[in-house]
This record gives sequence, C-alpha cells and structure tokens, in this order.
Amino acid sequence: MNKIKIIKIFILILFLLVITKTLNAQNKEELRDQVKNLEKQVTIYEEVIENTKDQAKTLNNELKILKQGVKKKELEIKRTTLKIKEFNLEIKEKEASIKGSSIKIEEIKNILISYLRDLYKLRGTDLTMIVLNSAQISDFFDEVKGLENINSKAANVLGKYKILKIKLEDEKGNLEDDRSDSLDLNSLLEIERKNLKEENRQKDSLLKLTQGQEKKFQVILKNKKKDLVTLKSELFYLEATGISAADALRYAELAAERAGIRTAYLLAILEVETGRQFKDRVLSVGTNLGKGHWKTDMYDCFVRVGKREYAEKQKAAFLDITSRLNYDPDKMPVSRAPKYGCGGAIGPAQFLPSTWRLLESRVSSLTGKNPADPWNIENSFTGAALFLADRGANKKIVEAERSAAKAYLSGSSSCQKYICNLYSNNVVSLTAIIDRNI
Repeated sequence: MNKIKIIKIFILILFLLVITKTLNAQNKEELRDQVKNLEKQVTIYEEVIENTKDQAKTLNNELKILKQGVKKKELEIKRTTLKIKEFNLEIKEKEASIKGSSIKIEEIKNILISYLRDLYKLRGTDLTMIVLNSAQISDFFDEVKGLENINSKAANVLGKYKILKIKLEDEKGNLEDDRSDSLDLNSLLEIERKNLKEENRQKDSLLKLTQGQEKKFQVILKNKKKDLVTLKSELFYLEATGISAADALRYAELAAERAGIRTAYLLAILEVETGRQFKDRVLSVGTNLGKGHWKTDMYDCFVRVGKREYAEKQKAAFLDITSRLNYDPDKMPVSRAPKYGCGGAIGPAQFLPSTWRLLESRVSSLTGKNPADPWNIENSFTGAALFLADRGANKKIVEAERSAAKAYLSGSSSCQKYICNLYSNNVVSLTAIIDRNI
C-alpha cells in the first residue's frame, strides 16, 4: 500500500472518529444530567431514612423506613442502568481511539521502513564512489547531507513510533480495566435488584405480621429472634456457592467479634463480593473457592495484560502460602479469570495472595491456626473482618463502613469511581436488610 493511500485512509478514520466522539459526547452529557437528577432524589430519600431512624422505634416509622428504602433502591437501579449505558459509550470511544492509534502506527511504520530503505541504499555506497560519481565537489556534499537528513528523519519518526506504541499499550490496558468494570457494574446491578426484592418482602411481611397494629409490632421487637430461613434468601450467593446461612452466620459472628465490627456488615460484604464474582462467572454453583488455576487464571493473565511485576508478586505469595500449608499449588483452587480482567483470588473471602500474607499472622493469633488457611471459612472470614476493621469499619458507623467497603473492592477507601460507590451502597443496603433478621 503506497503512502498516499495510507494517508487517505488515516484521514477518513480520523474523520469518523471525530464524528463518533462528538455524538458520544452529546449522549454522555444527556446521561450524566439524568444521573445527577436521580442522585438528588436519592439524597432526599436517604435524609428521610436517617432522620426516621433517629426517632422512636414504632411501626409507622419502621414502615416509613422500609417504604423510603424501596423508593430509594428503585431510583438507584435506574441510576446504575444509566451509568452502564454511559460506561459502554466510553468503552466504544476507547475502542475507536485504539483503532485510530493502530492505523497511525502502521502509517508511521511504513514511512520509517521507507526512510530506512533509502538510508540502507546510501550507506551501502562507498564514499569514494559518491565522489567519483559526483560531477562537482558540491554534488558530493549534497549526497552526504542527504544521508544525514535521512538519518535525522528516520530517528525522528522512530521517536514518534515509540511514543505511539507506549500510548497504544496504555490505551489497551485502560480498555481492559474498563471492560472488567463494566462486567462488575452489571453484576452489581443484579445484586441491587435482589436487594430491592428483599426490601419489598420485608415491608410486606411486617404489614402481614402486625396487621397494622403498633402493639403487635412492639411484641415482635421484644421477642426478636434470628431468622435463618429469611437469612438464607438474603445470603443467596453464599448459599449458592456452598456456604450455608447457618455456617455463614456462625463464622461471621465469631470473626466480627474478634475484629470489633458488625456481624451484619461482614455478612453483607461477603455476600456482595460473592455475588459480584458469581455473576462474573468467576465462582460457580457449589464452590465458593473458584475453579481457576493459579498459573493460567492469575500469573499468565497478569503477564498478558502487561502487569508482569504484579504477576510475580502474586505468584510468589501464592506459592509461599501453599508451601507452608503443605498444599499442592496445582490442586488449590483460585477464582477464574472473567471475560475481562484476571482471577487468582483465594478462599471464601476472595483475597489475592499478597493481601492474605499481610493478614495471616494476625488471623493465626486470633484463630489459633498456624499457618492460617485462606481456604478455611473461619480463617477467611476472620481475615476479611480484620481487613475491614483496619479501614475503619470498627467504628460501626455507616460512612466508615462505606469507606471500608470501597477499600475491599478497590484497595482505596477514598475511591470515587462509580463502581466503588455502587459496591459500597449495595453493602450498606444489604447490611440494613440482614440486621433486621439476626
């Protein structure tokens, strides 16, 4: 393909990219305006719920909290649906940008090849031959100057080529992260819908049990017992992956007491995290431990997406953990790599190996099991509780628990990405739902 044809194709691609980007920008702006309006409405419901919680524990107030919670959750689901649409537009933009960068790189590569070919031809000629073939001495210096110019142009184009290659690799890495986040957003949307269904069920159940009578409500409050039957539906994903509601409650109470956090909150974190992994097909029915392999789903995957140093870190931690537990590393399950992103998380609480190593000595001191085993439910839950307590959940207030949930997902308590806010909101909502039944 000649240079002129390449340049024409590149100009056409650029034109299409500009048109697509302009249309996407308009669509994204409309979606953002809708999201902002929904967020204002959600804030109003949150304020009503918090103010009502501070009032007397009456039937009317409890029903008000539940009804406002349902309306709030309905708006949150609409908001997440819009954010997913916005996110998908951004992904399309990045895909188009990568395509444009790839074409530009190809164009520069062809120009570079042309320069190098010319340079090779000149350098392959002896200077004596250039002199002999030059009619005048000035022609000789023109030939030498031409050689220098080609060399300079080739070096300049090579510099641009290297810069574009680095940019392209960064774009590909960002796109991989965005696709992974998109999967998580869809998974968390399903969890939001499940929480809405549960809040509606609790509201209807309360009306049925009390028949609208305050006296009956106060009797229920006084004689409140743990409701394992209801808890089973609230811990749907933990149950689906093989941890019974009874075991989950038992080990969560033990771990929460050790770390000084709320049991309902720990259960909510583990349920939302399991649900996210389950919906991403990282975990399967009947196994909370995953069906992935450390090398293919973790090490090879991180290397493939350009994170070799991180891959080596996780590999070293995983092999160290299995070695000290006398486990065959090739037989120990990890989470599978989803469609986008990498796997490698271990145990019911889904810790990456390097994170588990930071917690295991403290887990051992609390459980008496040395070395601590991340594939063991008690050890794993205790590790999760300690991680959350370290990030403020031991304060037992909503905002601190929200920040700790963000850290559990992203590693940062101050994460402001929408997925972090959605994840933490799901945890806070489910904590309130579970708390009514334990």
